[in-house]
Formats: sequence, C-alpha cells, structure tokens
Amino acid sequence: MLASSGLKEHAGLCLLVMFFAVSNVRSQLTSFSSISCLNSQSLCGGSVCYDPTTQFCTKLGKVVQCIGICGSQCYNPNTQQCFNGTLCSLSEQLCIVKYDSGSGYEYNPPSYQCYNPTYSVCLNNSLCGYPSRLCNQRCLRYNQACVNNVTVCNFTNRYSYYQAGPVESCNGMCYDSATQQCINGTIQCINNCSGVCYNSSSHQCFNGTLCSLSEQLCIVKYDSGSGYLYQRPSHQCYNPTYSVCLNNSLCTYPSGLCNQRCLRYNQACVNNMTVCNITNRYSYYQAGRVESCNGMCYDSATQQCINGTIQCINNCSGVCYNSSSHQCFNGTLCSLSEQLCIVKYDSGSGYKYNPPSYQCYNPTYSVCFNDSLCGYPSQLCNQRCLRYNEVCVNNVTVCNVTNGSAMC
Repeated sequence: MLASSGLKEHAGLCLLVMFFAVSNVRSQLTSFSSISCLNSQSLCGGSVCYDPTTQFCTKLGKVVQCIGICGSQCYNPNTQQCFNGTLCSLSEQLCIVKYDSGSGYEYNPPSYQCYNPTYSVCLNNSLCGYPSRLCNQRCLRYNQACVNNVTVCNFTNRYSYYQAGPVESCNGMCYDSATQQCINGTIQCINNCSGVCYNSSSHQCFNGTLCSLSEQLCIVKYDSGSGYLYQRPSHQCYNPTYSVCLNNSLCTYPSGLCNQRCLRYNQACVNNMTVCNITNRYSYYQAGRVESCNGMCYDSATQQCINGTIQCINNCSGVCYNSSSHQCFNGTLCSLSEQLCIVKYDSGSGYKYNPPSYQCYNPTYSVCFNDSLCGYPSQLCNQRCLRYNEVCVNNVTVCNVTNGSAMC
C-alpha cells in the first residue's frame, strides 16, 4: 500500500512539472511571436530585431553582430566606408573642416564632413564648391573672384555685378573690364555717370542719371494721375514706346495721352483732341462714345448736351439709360431681358421685409409669385414658391419636411 501510494505521488509530481514546462514553453512562444520589427529589420532567434544591411544573425539565432564597425556604428563595407570613426558612402571622401569656405571663419571644434569630390573639394581644411568656388587650388571667399582660373582678386560688390564683362584683377582688386580699366594699379571708369561706371554700348548718361540706350530721361515734378506736385522732382528713365514725358509728368502712351497732355484720373479724351472731366470712372462711359459738354464728359449713348448742360435722353429716377438695352419700371432700371418683382417676403423662410425691395429678375431662371422671388423651376410648385422646409410632390402638392420625412 505504501509503495503504491508513493508511485501515485511521484506520478502526480511528474505531471505537475510537465504542466509547468509546457506552460512555460507556450508563454515563451507567445512572447516571441508578439515581437514585431521595423520594415527594414529582421527577427533574429525570435527575440532580437536587427538590420540585415549592416548586421548579421549568428547560427545559434541568439546573437547579432555587425558586418563592419565604425566608431559605435554598424556598417556594410560594400556600400559605406569608415574614415577614423566617421561613416561615409563609397562615393564620398572625408574633410576635416576648420574654416568656413566663404568667410574664413574658424570653427572650434572642427567638423568632420563627408563630401562628393564631383561637386566639392577639400583644401586647407575648407570645403568649397567645385569648380565654381575653386581658383588655383584655393577656395574663394564670398568677396573674391577668379581671374583666368589662376589669380584671386577681391571685389567690393557682389560677383553678379560684374557679369556685364570679364572680371580682371588690378593690384589684387577685381574690376569689370567692360566698364572699368586698370591704370597704374588703380581702377578707373571707362565712362563715368555720377560715380557709376557704365558701358556706352548699352547705357547712356543724362546729367548724372544712367539709363539704357532705349530709354529717355524725364524730370518728374507732377504725378500724372492726380497732378500732385512732388516736394522734390525725380529723374526717371522711361521707354518712349510705352510712356511719354510732358510738362514734367510721365504718363502712359497712348492711353494716358490726349493732344500732347497727360490725362488725370478724372479725365477722358474726346476724339483724341479735347480733354473733359468725368464724375465716374472712365469704364462707366464705355457703353457709348464719350463727348464733351462745356468741359464735362458725358456718355452720348445715354446723355445729350443741350445749351451747355448735360441731360438724360431717358431718365429713370435720375439715372440716364439707353432704351435699346434697358427699361424703367416705376423708377427701377432693369435690362430688356429682365422683369421687376416687388419682393415683400423671403422665398425660403417667408420672412416679411420692411420695406419691400424692388428687384430685377430674369424670367428664364426666376419667377415672382405672391411678392416672393424664387428660383425657376426648382423652387416652384403649382404656382407657389417653396419654403426651405417644403418639397413638391408630382409638381402639384406642397409637403412639409420634418426630420427628413415629408408630411403631406
């Protein structure tokens, strides 16, 4: 009996151990399967993520090692290279940069920069653009240029200023050979206009003002549009193809010119001869021909000049109109294609306006019913304007809409 009892206890103990072992394995498998790696990574041994481009997983599947080591980084010698702890691509080189290539400023501490020798060059611990910023094995500063790919010269203006002609060197200073010359180690202008060197083949000088050959000079004392007198006159270059200078005003040609006179903002030109004053913008008179009546402009399509006074041909509540394009409804001016609606109620809400409004409408797109103006045909139902909360059934019955449902 005792032996049998011992065997039972031993068997139970074994089953308990096996249960915990199986549970532990399941737990590990569950934890392994729950590990997720980034898209660029792989799983090593079910428990460690690694980058296969720079690392590899050992056969045991438990240890990740670098393919190559550069400082504290893993790298792949097939795609990268290591320069004393700095990682660069195979197409790059390393430059220990101590000085800014443009200003010459000294960095402290220096920086280690990878560069592509196709586009850059490293010289004297400076990294500069190649070939534009290189001159005879020297990096150019911001205020320097290269003459004949050999000599470095300093200039006072930006390099783009010298693009008119080839850059030359005079006693270490840059100059534009198209506008300047070097005489006894001193830069002098070939042509001088108030201290500005210029090329006579492209520019001309008018009493100290430099203009292009296609331009003229205007001493502007008055604003062409308002007639305002400037406190100080200005010397302005202008192209005579598009502008004209008259009586110390610069105006647009030909639209702003009338019989050798610049037009003001409130003036128009009649028959290219007579200047008249207008009360409205000139565009208002485009419907008809502008005429002059005692110095005032009028629209001959809607107005007439009688004894030096401008009068309407047709008058609609003080507004002159052309009967060939407009019509008057009890003081409201509409186009010939429109009708008049005395609107007392809002077509959508039924709100009553006080006072009512007089609105022109096109009967092709709108309709006037019961002192309401509604869209046609979408807002019309059996000779009635629909409200916002109404729908039309079979083009006859008006129903109210509540919570998306029609109540008829």
